[in-house]
Formats: sequence, C-alpha cells, structure tokens
Amino acid sequence: MKSSRNITSILLWAVMVLMALNAPKTMAQEGYRIWTSTASTGVVDESDVDKISFHGPFATFKPAVQTPTQAVIRYNVVAVDGLFAQGGVLTWPSLVVNYRDNGANARVLVYLREYEFGANPRVPPLTTRVVFDSDLFPQSNDYQTRAVGNCGEFNKFEFVPDNLNARAYYLEANLIRNGSGVDSGSGLGALALSRYGVCLQNGRWLTGN
Repeated sequence: MKSSRNITSILLWAVMVLMALNAPKTMAQEGYRIWTSTASTGVVDESDVDKISFHGPFATFKPAVQTPTQAVIRYNVVAVDGLFAQGGVLTWPSLVVNYRDNGANARVLVYLREYEFGANPRVPPLTTRVVFDSDLFPQSNDYQTRAVGNCGEFNKFEFVPDNLNARAYYLEANLIRNGSGVDSGSGLGALALSRYGVCLQNGRWLTGN
C-alpha cells in the first residue's frame, strides 16, 4: 500500500513538472491567438436581412436585390490574448479584411467601433477606431486580403481600462452594390484583429501586402 502511494505521488509530481515546463510555451502560443471571424457568422441589420446571402464563409448580395443598395453586418469582438501583445513599433492594432471588390460598382467598408459604458444612456459614447475602405486598394475579381490600422490614434484595446469603465468592441461591415448581375458587387470572406501591425514613423500604415 505504501509503495502504491509513493508511485502515485511520483506520477503526480511528474505531471506537475511537465505542466510547469510547458506553461511558458502555452502562454506564448496563446499570445498569438488573434480574433478571427468568417463573414457568414455576422449578424445582418434587420433592415437588410433580405439582401444578404451566406454561403460557406462568404457574405454576398442576393442576385435579385435591387440596385443601388447597401447592407450592414456586425461582428462582436471578444478579448483574446493576441489583442494584448506588448506595445511597441511592431504591435499596433491591425484590422485584417478578406473581401471582394471587382470595380466601380462595388465597395466594402469595415469599421472597428469602441463602445464605452457611459453614464448618459441618451448619448452612447461610441468611437470609430479603425476604418477599412476597399476603394483605397486595387480592385480584383478575386478575394484579396488587406490590413489597416490607425497610427497615432488607436494604439491598444481597452476592454477594462484603469478606471474600470469597461469598453466593448465590434466590427461593422458595410457592403455596397451599385450594379446589377451576379458578379457585380462586393463580397466579404473573413475578418481578423491583432496587435501585430507595423506603424511607420511618418504615420503611414504598412500592410505587409
């Protein structure tokens, strides 16, 4: 019986040692867990539910939708370790968008909104932190990925800042379609947020593309 207890103690000790050795590695891996979402997991605004079609990861306009038109899809952002990397030149908040904009009849806008739990409910303290505009990049018939930030203005997420006035974040995607036909219009594939953007000294944003 005593021998059995000793073996059990040794096994427990060995497990604890292994857990301790793996803890730094696990913490480091968790630091790279950025926030991601496929486009089809968003919540379409009530006024636009008849316009948007979800198929696989994608969000696009239904072919029969009258043009010109636009639709809003929102995505809740939750706190993950990858949003809290140590601040520095290489760790500015980055909004990554996988989208389709095939020409003048299409446009994709994505806004990172910050809501601060305020004392005055009649005037919600809502701030737009980052804006993505597909018209600022070359158009393509294929889905492409771009990243943007807000250098000098938004340098960190503050879900619970020092004054304990909690803040919530969400992404608001606005799909715009001005032409007709199945292949005329915008599409959204996926969204991501991280703290691994690069902000150059002159205030320009380096996308890595």
